[in-house]
Amino acid sequence: MKARSTIMLVALAAVLAVAAAGCGSDEEGSDAAVQSDGGSLATSPLSKEEYVTRASAACMKRRRRLVPEISVYLEKKSGKELSSGNFAPVVKDVVVPAFEAEVEAVRALGAPEGDEEEIEAMLADQEAAIEAVRRMRNPRSFRDLEEPFADVSQRLEDYGFAACINGG
Repeated sequence: MKARSTIMLVALAAVLAVAAAGCGSDEEGSDAAVQSDGGSLATSPLSKEEYVTRASAACMKRRRRLVPEISVYLEKKSGKELSSGNFAPVVKDVVVPAFEAEVEAVRALGAPEGDEEEIEAMLADQEAAIEAVRRMRNPRSFRDLEEPFADVSQRLEDYGFAACINGG
């Protein structure tokens, strides 16, 4: 049973990492977002294409770390807190923080001029989905983890953020 749980957890990380593999690049840039007045997302000097490329790279960078981080987590826990089919601890301790880091990395880029409200709404919905996953007591399947992201994933994909989609 312990081996099955470990396989499921590593498979989860692999699915998340692979979801990001085809999009974006690792190009890092120093173009800073220009702070807007009010509480909205800052305006970025980047074009939409450049913005999507950098946001995708930020998501991919984080997702590539998931498999090694889950492996380390499992080694430290030695299966003590994991039972067959219960991967809630690793989701809450490793995957959720990774998703939160992605949202913060994208938010730090600001948004292309005119898209600030749309991007902020998507990031807020992404955060709400992350919180829903965090509150799950015992997710038993990948579908359980994907469900909270269903609506926002489509909007992220439509905008061009394929590498930042959680679930779906």
